[in-house]
Amino acid sequence: MFLHPAVSEGTKPLEDFIKLGIFEDPAKLLNNQVLSRYFRWLIAYMQCTCLEGQPTLRDRLMVSVLRLFRQRSVNGRLRRTRISKYSGNVIRWVLTVGFSGTLFSVIQWFFAPPTDVRILAEPPRTQAQRTDLVNLTRDNATHLETMERTLEVICARLNASASHQPPPLQTSKQNGTPHEATR
Repeated sequence: MFLHPAVSEGTKPLEDFIKLGIFEDPAKLLNNQVLSRYFRWLIAYMQCTCLEGQPTLRDRLMVSVLRLFRQRSVNGRLRRTRISKYSGNVIRWVLTVGFSGTLFSVIQWFFAPPTDVRILAEPPRTQAQRTDLVNLTRDNATHLETMERTLEVICARLNASASHQPPPLQTSKQNGTPHEATR
């Protein structure tokens, strides 16, 4: 079953026809549901391809779906569906990029020089040195924390004593000797 576009002088349709489907049993065409669906497609297609047609948004969407999911004949050649063409391109791109990435990682893994060193057994002296370094680092961290707390106490004392200072001494203008400011 095919849908042929409306043709007039001076206009050329996008496709020669759209293939809706092949029915091996013509009795299926007597089903009202099938007939009403094909009739809706026919009306929508004629509204979109006719010069005097006034297609609605629904008509345009239906024709877009037909052009995307059904085979079309363009210039006498039956083309693959657009969705299969687009999905094939996407799948081809994914496989190409995915395979090349996998291939590059395998090549790098296979031909790369060994960079990681595995220690199967450490001598006791090395273990003792590592333990000493860990203990020394822990002691240094403790000393730093103690120094930080001491500095905080000193800063707090300085701030407290600064707020309880006696009034500044002023010099007298007559003899230049310091004396306490009057209150």
